[in-house]
Amino acid sequence: MKIDHANIVVADMDRSVAFYTRLGMSQSLDTIISGAWIANLVGLRGQELTARVVFMEPGGSGAHLELIQYIVPAGQGIAGSSSPNSLGLRHFALVVDELQKTYRELLEAGVIFFSEPQEVTGNPEVAARIGRKQLVYLLDPDGVIVELAEYGPPGNAA
Repeated sequence: MKIDHANIVVADMDRSVAFYTRLGMSQSLDTIISGAWIANLVGLRGQELTARVVFMEPGGSGAHLELIQYIVPAGQGIAGSSSPNSLGLRHFALVVDELQKTYRELLEAGVIFFSEPQEVTGNPEVAARIGRKQLVYLLDPDGVIVELAEYGPPGNAA
């Protein structure tokens, strides 16, 4: 088994494509979908449905990020869903090469972060399994939590 993709419903496709491109992803598909098949699939039977779908590729992975903007009917946000302790799917993680540099660039661009980058500490079992890890949480333009992570060997600065 493998992960195929993660899906994010967005309010403004061009804004979201620009955001994920800035994180190092590249666009591989940009298309419009509509019809009964998609309306039935997402549980909106009997409704007219039109959506724009863009695939963003992280590189080096078989999985991709599927951005979808529902044009008809337009989607609605859920209050409180950008809190990391809310139930349900809360975030996805991207590995970056230079976390501190990426953090500074995105911060200067106005991206909202939960904190400065943090190093995973205090759990020898985790450290033995993953090595050294630094990470930070941020919000994408639609309030989706994204984790940026950088890995390094134990005992070396990441």
